[in-house]
Amino acid sequence: MLERLFQIVNENGILAVQVPENQDSPLHKSIVRVSRSGKWREYTAGREDSITYHSADYYYGQLALYTKEIAIWETTYYHIMRSHEELIDWYKGTAMKPFLDSLPDDESREEFKREVLIDCQTAYPLQPDRRILYSFKRLFFTARKSLDD
Repeated sequence: MLERLFQIVNENGILAVQVPENQDSPLHKSIVRVSRSGKWREYTAGREDSITYHSADYYYGQLALYTKEIAIWETTYYHIMRSHEELIDWYKGTAMKPFLDSLPDDESREEFKREVLIDCQTAYPLQPDRRILYSFKRLFFTARKSLDD
């Protein structure tokens, strides 16, 4: 996909991309752990492969085929959540979605979310104001398409 995107960039233009880098987050690990439990395994087998995370090295290697002007950095955003439930509600539309979509009914989806909530709670302690901080890592990169490349 990077090759196709880079092809449509104008000369001296810059391709700028950001991608999630959450594979090591406690929430992501909780989702995977719960999905591998005996109760959910038959429904969720292979779902963790539906979300692909690549390293900075990978993106650099891909971009270096087309340009020498590359910048890569990582940023962590801290989302302030009112509760652990809000964290689950927010995440159910992203990396949790393939797992939830594989479950047979709404009741099992709610139960799966509850199990993930219980599994991840200790990793996100309550702050003095009873909220939680969710660290959300993103990998950014830019690549300039120049005449010299």
